[in-house]
Amino acid sequence: KHGFLICPPSGGLPRAAPRPSSRGAPLVFLLFRAMPHVAAAAAAEPLAQHTGCSVDLAQAVLSLAGKGSGQAASRAAEELLETGPSEAYVGWQSVGEGHGDGVFQHPYVECLLRVARRQVSQALAEQPEDDRWLICVRTYGRAGEPLPKAELRRFLAKHWKRGGFADLQRALFSLGIDSMDTLRDGLQDIDALRKRIRVDGDGAYVPSYKSLDELRDEAESENGTPAPGGCKKKDRRAGDVGILELTLSTLERALGSEAHRRCLIFVSHEDKAFTSGLYAAALKGTPWERRVVQGVKGAHLQVRFIEEAAPHGMHLVVADDNIAELFVECVSEAFIQQQKKEGIQDHMVRPMSAGFAERPLGDARLGLAEESEVLRFLHAAMSSSQAGRGKLKSFDEAKLVKDALARLDIDSLPKLSKLLEGDFSCSCKNQDRARLQEALNAVGCKATPYLVVKKLRAQVGVPLPPRKLLVVRRRCRQKSGLGAQAEGGPELAALIRRAGLEMENQGANIWAMYPSKNHYWLHGFGTQIRQRARTTGIYKDHSEKLGLVYGAFFGFRVLHDQRRYTRYGQVKDDVERTLRYWHCDGKVVRFNRYGVVKDRCHLVGKFHAKKGGISAESSAELHKAEATRALTGMLEEFASKHARLAKPGEVSSCGLIWHADKEVGDEAEAEAEAECASRKRKHDAAAKNGSESSTQMLKTKHVVGGA
Repeated sequence: KHGFLICPPSGGLPRAAPRPSSRGAPLVFLLFRAMPHVAAAAAAEPLAQHTGCSVDLAQAVLSLAGKGSGQAASRAAEELLETGPSEAYVGWQSVGEGHGDGVFQHPYVECLLRVARRQVSQALAEQPEDDRWLICVRTYGRAGEPLPKAELRRFLAKHWKRGGFADLQRALFSLGIDSMDTLRDGLQDIDALRKRIRVDGDGAYVPSYKSLDELRDEAESENGTPAPGGCKKKDRRAGDVGILELTLSTLERALGSEAHRRCLIFVSHEDKAFTSGLYAAALKGTPWERRVVQGVKGAHLQVRFIEEAAPHGMHLVVADDNIAELFVECVSEAFIQQQKKEGIQDHMVRPMSAGFAERPLGDARLGLAEESEVLRFLHAAMSSSQAGRGKLKSFDEAKLVKDALARLDIDSLPKLSKLLEGDFSCSCKNQDRARLQEALNAVGCKATPYLVVKKLRAQVGVPLPPRKLLVVRRRCRQKSGLGAQAEGGPELAALIRRAGLEMENQGANIWAMYPSKNHYWLHGFGTQIRQRARTTGIYKDHSEKLGLVYGAFFGFRVLHDQRRYTRYGQVKDDVERTLRYWHCDGKVVRFNRYGVVKDRCHLVGKFHAKKGGISAESSAELHKAEATRALTGMLEEFASKHARLAKPGEVSSCGLIWHADKEVGDEAEAEAEAECASRKRKHDAAAKNGSESSTQMLKTKHVVGGA
């Protein structure tokens, strides 16, 4: 009955305990009965070693199997770990209503969720209580290589101009030269290195002294390695780029060195790159090493797994594993011209950085502030037609009434309610009415006190409109917004926080970036947003109209709502997710100034045998069949009133035409399209006259997932 007797003297758990057998079972079973927590911990490690799973998962399975008793519970735990990974997906290929429910009802997946919930809870507990959100990176078959080895491959691909590239790599790796540091050390004595390659290596290829001498000069002068994102096709001999060099590197640039504290990596438990240890090798020695969570198979089911592992109401962001860059359109024209001179092709956008952020209006004297409760109430009252007068120029009049009330020391809703309790029917004897009339006259408002109070009383008890961001003037001598340091933390973190507030404000539960990488379009949106903000005093850089919630990077509120789970596979899961959330809420929030570009962006939405991710373990025929089946299935089930299949000749990269494209107008988008078309006409005319090179021609609109 004394469970501590099988532990070492230090009190820790045995490192190499023998596998429980029928002869030694009574002691383990006794521990389960007398001290279940100690017993589960003691028995988990040998079970994990025997089945090849993690200790945490083994402990979860033992806890579930512990509902039985004795030897049967031990055998049940071992059997679940051996057969569960395959049994959980029996029949999961059938799509439609109930798709995926059987996977999540399987005991093995329940155990995975137990472990994941602990990891998610721990990650959230490390964050401030009033600022909790989490980025969940879903990955499959994209482990890549350890970063030092990957950097060495890219360096060799960039500077080795001779033949025998593959033989050179094989020879260096066989000698343990697998990083830039070991390469520099080896090149200090070229004769000795050539001798080692000839004797200790395979000897099939020995590079010349001159070629290695040139390589040494390049290695000494190399200050950095070329960025993996957007590698040119000719550089692909450097090998496939992994998650560490793509999404994780992008997040570190956007959030800073502590990015891992805001992120978890969800990998499928049956992914060969995970079970073979490739992910562990690639992430070893990095802050991401302990941020891996075992999830389920299928990109769409992984999103559901992520949601099921998080507490209700939490704000989560899902990111793909092959993101090359997160970017935002440039505010400063001077910065745009600077990038253009440097030869940057997409010169109207810039990568999101942890230490740099332009001011949204491009002027340090102008800032943004949230609309106060009083102004929000006044704006709703002035714009309502309940008083029988139709809609007015509500916002300007609301600001005048607010200024007038401020003169009466009415700057909160409780004080305003006291004013509304007065009697304004008498014209001569009511002092409140006289004071209000005087205040309205002082600010230049022509409305009568009786009309103002009538509108305010009509607004009492009526829901308020969404809160707005207002343009405010600051006291600052600097005019330009260029070179401003990020205020309030990294720009990406600020966007995620504001997205959470905007979802709550608009009554939506999902948000995304604009699904286009065309820098002319994004800058066109930004220009119109800033012009409208200076004219109206309201800053709005997002849209609530129906449009694709691009699956590369999106956020949502955890609701555990069965209606919102995707049911038609992983090829069109972002299209289905968009339609399901729109069907439930009637709104999706998309920030039109921000975008995301993936590695090999020309393959987005297409099958490629070596692409990884969704294309892993699939084929071109299966990919196409699943896409067609998903679109027709979701339209037949619920989405026909929101979208339709694209007809032959219609442009739609996602295969659907949104009905809201014609029903709901968007002024900023229309103006951006007009400006982009104008730029194209001017450029074509200039190119025709020979004033510009053909390599600078404006590209047509390219939507990476459907707009």
